[in-house]
Amino acid sequence: MKFENSKGKKILLVTPYNRKKSEFSKGGIAIWSILYMEEVKKTNYEVHVVDTTAIGKRMKKNNAKKNLFLEVIRAFKIIVTFMWKITFKKPDIIHINSACGTAGLFRDYICLLFTNRRKHNVILHLHCDVERALAKHKNSKLIEKCLKRVNVVLVLNNKSYEYCKKFNYKSEVVIVPNFINRLMVKNTVVQSRDCIENVVFVGFIQREKGILEIIEISKMFPTISFTLVGDKSPEFNDFIFPKNVSVLEHATRDEVFKQLDKSDLFLFPSHSEGFSMALLEAMSRGLPIVCTNVGANEEMVLNGGIVVDIGDISKMIISIKRIGNPAIRQKMAKDNIERVLNNYTSDKIFSIFELVYNPRNIS
Repeated sequence: MKFENSKGKKILLVTPYNRKKSEFSKGGIAIWSILYMEEVKKTNYEVHVVDTTAIGKRMKKNNAKKNLFLEVIRAFKIIVTFMWKITFKKPDIIHINSACGTAGLFRDYICLLFTNRRKHNVILHLHCDVERALAKHKNSKLIEKCLKRVNVVLVLNNKSYEYCKKFNYKSEVVIVPNFINRLMVKNTVVQSRDCIENVVFVGFIQREKGILEIIEISKMFPTISFTLVGDKSPEFNDFIFPKNVSVLEHATRDEVFKQLDKSDLFLFPSHSEGFSMALLEAMSRGLPIVCTNVGANEEMVLNGGIVVDIGDISKMIISIKRIGNPAIRQKMAKDNIERVLNNYTSDKIFSIFELVYNPRNIS
């Protein structure tokens, strides 16, 4: 990677970056942050981080109930740290990652009040399916206020791009997909089994991720093993799963990839996504995909799987039966690996960041 414009420039990155927490399969921005920090070290940028990681019980389990007192302390600490680093580190670029929740956006807006987009290149990176997330949290007015104070808005998929463009502010809107290190992508995959034996899901074990759909599907395929890799939400703590469904909580990144490599199919019936890291990792290991048409899923998968509507269990069952053909799985595996290598490796995505960080180059 060549970063001719990075020498001497400072980035203030506002993001959850707790290495110990992010070693587990929590997903989302925390994993993105680790990958980003590993890649940015290869450049000449000087990066300072304002860590927005959750505190208290939420640090150990994302689905833990929010403690209002701790959330106020956390927000105060983030804002004060942000102000201090703006003043004394004097960054050229301010890159704020947001999950689009109401509390987080409000905190982001407070931070943005202390920035000057004529003095800094201010970037708001929305890690969500923007329209869906804002409708869920009813905070479209808040995002409008944030957009007015930034130079560039980064989004994860085409739907989010179109939604943000309609605000018609002076800020540039750029699609920047999530990424994976090229070394993590398999060179070749051989689908040697005559039929599907192992199906895997990676993500939070909660209704919004389509877990109830997976359970219903598993009942239709009693000879197939279904593995759910991720932390359980409280609603599933005492849930009795079918015998052919196993749960692997607190998995490290290595354990996640081991589960992907021993599986024949990645089943991802999520109800909401921005640009799924779990789906990207599954594609990078050559897994055929059955997923729902949310976020960037359809843009990512193309010929490497089958995309269905949210909650359409019948179509998912039909899709799994079709993908049972090893020749079809082999072709999908090849397509997914090629798509990741051609579009979603860190070197390609950091070339986009280079353009974003140096706005004169944005077309």
